[in-house]
Amino acid sequence: MFHASSAVYSYIPILVERLKRLTTATDTHPNVISKNAVRWLGLSHFANDFFSGLIGILLAAQDDVLHLSNSQIGLATGLFYLVSISQPVFGWLSDHIKNRALMLPGAMVTAVGLLICGLADSFTLIALGALVGGIGNAMFHPGALASARALGGEKSKGRSFGLFMFGGNGGFAISPLIAGYVLEAYGPKGIAPFVLINFFLVPLIIMRLNPNLQSAT
Repeated sequence: MFHASSAVYSYIPILVERLKRLTTATDTHPNVISKNAVRWLGLSHFANDFFSGLIGILLAAQDDVLHLSNSQIGLATGLFYLVSISQPVFGWLSDHIKNRALMLPGAMVTAVGLLICGLADSFTLIALGALVGGIGNAMFHPGALASARALGGEKSKGRSFGLFMFGGNGGFAISPLIAGYVLEAYGPKGIAPFVLINFFLVPLIIMRLNPNLQSAT
C-alpha cells in the first residue's frame, strides 16, 4: 500500500505541469474559447468537490488517530453538509457582485476546511474544519452554477450544465479512491499535498475563465 501511495505522490508534479499547460494554453478561434470555458468551469467544480468527497474517508482516518465515536463522525459530516442552507445567501451575493468573486475563495475555503480536519488533534478542531469547509462549498456553488448557465447561452444550457456537473461528480467520486491510498500510508495529514495543488490549480482556472465570464455574466 505504501508503494501505491508513493506512486500517487510521484505523479503529482507531472499532473500539475500538464494542468498548468492546459489552463494557460491560448485558443485561436473564439468559438473554441467559448466551448472550452465550460470545461474550465467544470474543472473548477472538480477541484471543489474533490474535497467534498473527502470528508467521509478523512474522518475515518482521523478515527484511527483520535478514536472518534460514531456520533462524532456523524456530527462532523452533518456540519459540513448542513451549512449548505447558507447557499441562498451566497446566491443573493452572487447576484449583486461578480459570480467569480465567490468561486475562487469558495473552492479554496473548502480545501482549507478539510485541511483543518486533517491536521486537527481534537474533535473540536475537526468540527470547526467541517464548518469552514461547508461554508466554502456553499460559497462556490451558486455563483458557479450561474456562470455555467451564462456560458451555455440560450442554445447550450443543458450541455453547459451537464459538463459542469460532470466535473463536480467526477471530483466527488475520484477523491476517496485516490486519497484512500495516501491517507492509509501517511495518515490524516496526507491531505496537505492535495490542498497545495488546489491552491495552485484553482486560481489558474479562474484566470483562464475570467475573459469569458466577463462577457457572459
